[in-house]
Amino acid sequence: STQSTGDHHMFFSGLRQFFLLLLSSSVLSKNQLREDITVIGHRGAPYFVPEHTLASYALSIREGVSSVEPDLVLTKDSKLVCVHDIELSGISDVADIPGFRDREKTVTLNNGHNLTGWFVNDFTLDEIKTLRVKQRISSRDRFYNGYFSIPTFEEVLQLVRNLTDELHVPISIYPELKHSIYFENSSLYFDDVLLNALEEYGFNITGETAKTQLVGIQSFESTQLKRLRLRSDLFLAQLISTPNSIQEDTLVIYEEMITAKGLEDISQYADAIAPWKGLLYDFVSEIKELYKLHDSLKGKELVDKAHEKNLLVQAWTLQNPYEDPILVKYFSGQKAEEYRFLYNLGVDGVFTEFAGDLFFIETLFY
Repeated sequence: STQSTGDHHMFFSGLRQFFLLLLSSSVLSKNQLREDITVIGHRGAPYFVPEHTLASYALSIREGVSSVEPDLVLTKDSKLVCVHDIELSGISDVADIPGFRDREKTVTLNNGHNLTGWFVNDFTLDEIKTLRVKQRISSRDRFYNGYFSIPTFEEVLQLVRNLTDELHVPISIYPELKHSIYFENSSLYFDDVLLNALEEYGFNITGETAKTQLVGIQSFESTQLKRLRLRSDLFLAQLISTPNSIQEDTLVIYEEMITAKGLEDISQYADAIAPWKGLLYDFVSEIKELYKLHDSLKGKELVDKAHEKNLLVQAWTLQNPYEDPILVKYFSGQKAEEYRFLYNLGVDGVFTEFAGDLFFIETLFY
């Protein structure tokens, strides 16, 4: 029966989580991973626990990531919270709360696209804290839906500090600033609140040590990164999406960033590029069709040219086969083969949603 199937799902899901958490009770030492590749826990460990929760970040740390990656957005009262996007109904129960039903609306983004839903900048932090998080992708394990709240950036900073002390392993924090131009249109800005939070937790914003600390900042929006460069010496990474996508702030296609000139421009304000991994797969016919410029760089050529400009290369995102048709078609669904391919290209880091698997892949191949 349907009820029986649901009960079995809950039972095996819960059993699975028990063994996962048992397995992760001691951290996998960073020196067990390749030290020349930074392993970045993309949104925590979202296959097993809803993304951007303290539990998800903690599990990824115990699985052995080098770095935790919270997405940051701004509340109505200018507080930093960890959410993948500006719209809340996809990751929380906001649509089910009677007191919030009248806040559904449609907004027009800077790129001209309309989006309908409940938007984080219409809620105070106190209101955000009443929400409960669920899996954003329905095919992922839903056992922990409703268990956790949306964390603040300060709570994540404290978590990383606590686990660093407990596990005696250096763990960096690598926040991504989401949709800066959207918030600026509502007179909300990341700059002061972000830098103040980092200073409060002991990070140097300027000076020789700022770039070598266990912290970095990412953004798809170059204007945001350029402003931060004027005010800080922090490690900054320019995220790069699919070649035919349009940058939200400048409305320029991302393909322009992966030319020699584009990389030279990025090197003036950033320390790394974080490209969509498809830009490194120059053998994939579906991706080749996305390019329009004759001088765009692809594959190893892109990695090597970025290194010439003193830019690190960190590719996103390593996923499971049932969410990644390229992995299935070109790597036979074998995560180990994809990781080995990227390593041989010379990338400096990978964003992954299965850090525990990467450790076992390392033990098999290296």
